[in-house]
Amino acid sequence: MGYACAVHGSTEVTRRHSRLETLFLYLIPILSLGISALFFIDPYLADDLAQEDYIVENVTAAAALIAAALVMLAAFTPSLRGDRLTFVTALAVGLGFFIIAGEEISWGQRIFNRESNEFFLEHNIQGETNFHNLHTHLFMAVFHVGLFVILIVAPIFKDATAKLLERLRLGKLMVFLPRQWLAVVYASSIGFVTLDPTYLHYWVIILITIPALGYLFKRSARTDVLRVPIMLTIVAIFAAIAATTLINYEALGIRPWFYSEWREMITCITLALYGADLWLQARPVSTPRGV
Repeated sequence: MGYACAVHGSTEVTRRHSRLETLFLYLIPILSLGISALFFIDPYLADDLAQEDYIVENVTAAAALIAAALVMLAAFTPSLRGDRLTFVTALAVGLGFFIIAGEEISWGQRIFNRESNEFFLEHNIQGETNFHNLHTHLFMAVFHVGLFVILIVAPIFKDATAKLLERLRLGKLMVFLPRQWLAVVYASSIGFVTLDPTYLHYWVIILITIPALGYLFKRSARTDVLRVPIMLTIVAIFAAIAATTLINYEALGIRPWFYSEWREMITCITLALYGADLWLQARPVSTPRGV
């Protein structure tokens, strides 16, 4: 817990990251609002940009790969490498992000012009060399619910999270707890949903997240940098809900699930920001001369 307290309580770290945090606290909700506007203005373009191996998917994979690299770098800093639990956890998180990147581009299948083997052709919904499309609904449920718990519930209710980890004798893992500004950033993605009852968990996440953001807003001081971004994020959530549920995309000849590609892009950008935040905090802070 000593390292976690040093990281999360350091005023120097707070100053170092405050501008970066403020930038993305506004940028990502605005990006989400822009995406929702695009859905209404030109849904065909929104779908085209989210096609396989195009801009949205490539940004998603690149962001996940950056997240993996940054967490791996953090793993080898003295602060995390010095303890077996934090070192192994960092390696596991970095590996997880790398797998997300690989899955997003089907492990380079189209980049290297490789055909899927018989197993994937038979069992994969899209005939691709990846595992998440073997059972898309189950994977997406586990993926999004897991990120919801880690990126929204745990940081917003960080005191309860800390107590739980202490009871489990895993207090050292508090260093991996995303900070609350990242919860606000990630929440900008959750409004991209569907009315398909198979994805009911999306709506459960929304119904919990909005009151949780309200709780965070209420607990924030009036001068806190989170207050305006929280309000902006809530607007972005409702805008995304409207953009994905009020338009009949199938009637327009557009893939009804294309919205999920945009959601995943914002999600992986958040993971990249988490990786950067973890690495910047884990780096040794040089002491100025004379101090």
